[in-house]
Amino acid sequence: MGGIIIKKLLWVLFIPFLFISACNYLSDYSLHIDSMSFEATKCTYSISITGSERKKPQILVSIDRVPENTRDGIVLKTEKGQFYVDREGTTTLYFTLFAGRRFVSTPVSTVVRVYKSKPEAPAINQFSIRDGNVVLSLKSQSESINDYLVKAGKIVYHSENGFFLIPVNQSLETPIYCYSVRKDGVMSLPIKLNVNFSVNEKPSFDLKLPANYSGGKIPAEFHDDWTVPSKLVIEASVDGKIPLLFDGTALFPLYEIPSGEHLIHVKVVDQMGLSSEASFRIMVEKNLRDEIAELYIEEGGTFRKASWSLPEPIQNAVIQIMQNGKWSDIIEVNSNGSVRIPSKYISETGDIYRIAPEGGEISFLPSVPVFAKLEQSRRVTSNYIISLYGKDVTLPSGGSYSFQGNIAVKSGTLLRIESTTNVYLSRKSVLLVNGVLEIDGRRGKVNISSSGSPATLYVGKNGTLIARNVDFNNVKLVVNEGSVVVLENCEIDSEVHLKASTVQVYNSNIRETLKIDDSDELYLYNTELLNGLEVANVRRAIVLNSRFELRKGIITNSEIKVFGTEFSANELQITNSSHASFYNCVFYAVQSSISNASELYLESVKPKDNQKISLDSFSRVILSDKLKEKLHIEKDDTSEIFFHSGD
Repeated sequence: MGGIIIKKLLWVLFIPFLFISACNYLSDYSLHIDSMSFEATKCTYSISITGSERKKPQILVSIDRVPENTRDGIVLKTEKGQFYVDREGTTTLYFTLFAGRRFVSTPVSTVVRVYKSKPEAPAINQFSIRDGNVVLSLKSQSESINDYLVKAGKIVYHSENGFFLIPVNQSLETPIYCYSVRKDGVMSLPIKLNVNFSVNEKPSFDLKLPANYSGGKIPAEFHDDWTVPSKLVIEASVDGKIPLLFDGTALFPLYEIPSGEHLIHVKVVDQMGLSSEASFRIMVEKNLRDEIAELYIEEGGTFRKASWSLPEPIQNAVIQIMQNGKWSDIIEVNSNGSVRIPSKYISETGDIYRIAPEGGEISFLPSVPVFAKLEQSRRVTSNYIISLYGKDVTLPSGGSYSFQGNIAVKSGTLLRIESTTNVYLSRKSVLLVNGVLEIDGRRGKVNISSSGSPATLYVGKNGTLIARNVDFNNVKLVVNEGSVVVLENCEIDSEVHLKASTVQVYNSNIRETLKIDDSDELYLYNTELLNGLEVANVRRAIVLNSRFELRKGIITNSEIKVFGTEFSANELQITNSSHASFYNCVFYAVQSSISNASELYLESVKPKDNQKISLDSFSRVILSDKLKEKLHIEKDDTSEIFFHSGD
C-alpha cells in the first residue's frame, strides 16, 4: 500500500495520519486515500479501492469512533466526492469498506482539524514610519495562525512573527492591507492600515557618547520618517574646526579630538528640507591609570577561585579566559573581591585568566595573565634534564638545573620553574614550548642562561610563556604563532622576536631589538628598550610610562598609543596605514618618516629641537599649534598637516 496523500486547501489543518492496514482477513479488498481537503465543514475526497473484480463495496465514514455496524456513519457510494463534517475542532475520521451488512476491510483513520469560520483580522500592535519604511507589528487572536500577510499596492509581504519593514514613498500614497493566515492556508478579512501621507516630521538623531570618551568615534543614529538615512544631509563638527563624518554607525572626527572640554554641533536635514540641530559640550580624557590590576587564582581540588584588586577608582572590570587564541569575558566583577569560576571554564589541560577593563575600553592595563591547572605536576629531583617525557614537570625552588640538548614542552603539558632557580641551557640548544612554560620568580629571581653561542627559547604554535622576575642571559626569545607571552620584571640581553595573540611586557628591560609581529594586542608598561623597536601588523598596542632609547623604530600596519613615555630615536618610520599617537610624552626623533596612508598624532608632548618629519603618499601629522615653530615638516601634495588647540 502507498502512503496517504493529503492536499492542503482551504480551512483545514491535517494532523499527521495514523492509519491501519485496510486488508481484511475475510476479503482481498484494500482501501487507499488519495487526497482530502476541507472547505469549512465540506470535505472533498478521493479514494482508491482495489480487490475483487466483482461489484465494489460501499464506503462508510464514521466520526470520532470505530464503526460497530454499517449504520454508524456516512455512506459514500463513489470513490470521489464530498461529504460534511458538522463539528469544529480536531476530529478523527475512520474509512471502512462494507458490502451489505458486513465489513470487508479494517478501518483506515486520519486526524483532521475542522474550522467553521475564517480567522480574525490581525490587530496592529505597533505602527510607525521611519527611514522611508512602514514599521509594523501584527498580532492575531485566532488560533493556528502561522503567517501574516501585508499587501502594499501590488506587492505582497509575508512574516511568520508579524513584524514588517515595508518601503514606502510619500508621494505615491500606497494603500496597505493586513491579513492573518491560518495553518490551513485560509486568510482573514483585511484590515486597512491608515497611513497619513501628508504628515512630515523633522529628522532626529541620538549620539551615544562613551562614558570615558577619549576623542575617537561617537556611536550615533540618524532617523527621519520619509527619508532614508543614506539621503539625510548631516553636518557635524567639534568647536567649528574638526569635521565629524558619519559612516552609518558612528561619527568620526577628521582627526582625533584633543583632551579637554569641547563643543559639538550637529545638524541633520531631510529631503523635504526639514532640519534638526543641537549643540552640547563634551569632555575628552586620555589618561591611563598608572597602576596594574592584580588577579589571583586559588585551586581547591574540585573548584577554582579567583580574587582580584583593581586600580583606584576603577569599580567595574571583567575576568577573561583565553580560548582559541582570543580573550573571552566570563565574569563581570566590581571593585575588589573573589568569586568561584564556573566549571565550564575549567579544562583538564589548564586555563589562562586575566582581569581587564569592561567593554574593551582601555582605562587601565589588564593584569598579568595567570595559568591554572588542577593536576599536580611531577617535581624533578635530578639536576640534569635530558627530557620531560611529555609530562607536567616542576623544577623546585632553589635548585640548579642543566638542560642537556634540545628539550620540548609538548602541547597540553606544563613546565613550571619555581623561584630562586638557575637553569642552564646548552649552547645553541632550543627549549621548544608548544604547551605552557611558567617561570615564577616572584619570591626570588630566576636565572635562565647559556654560555658561548646563545640558546633559544622558542614558543611554537598556541604555546604560552609566562615569565615573572626572570633574567634571560645569552638566551634569544622567539615566539611563532603563540597564544600568550608575558614578561614581567624581566632582564633580557639578547634578541626578542614575538609573534603571539597577546604580548604583555611589564617592568622589564630589553637591551636588544624588540620585534612584535601579527598580534591582536601589545601592552608595554614601565619598560625600558635600549636598542630598537619593530612593530608590524599589531591591531592594538598601548605603551605606558616607559623609556625608549632607540637607534631605529619601525611601525608597520599597526595602531599604537604611547602615554607618559620618554621616547627617543635616531630614526622613526611609520608606514603602511599605521597610526602612532603620543600623549604627555617627551618626544625626540631626529628623522621621522610617515608614509603610505599613515598618521602621527602628538598631544601634550615636549619636543626637542632639530627634529625633521617627512610626509608622503596620503599621510598626515596632527599636532598642537604650539609646535609649529619647533618641528620642521616636509610633505608631498597628497599629505596633510593639521594643528589642534590642545597643549
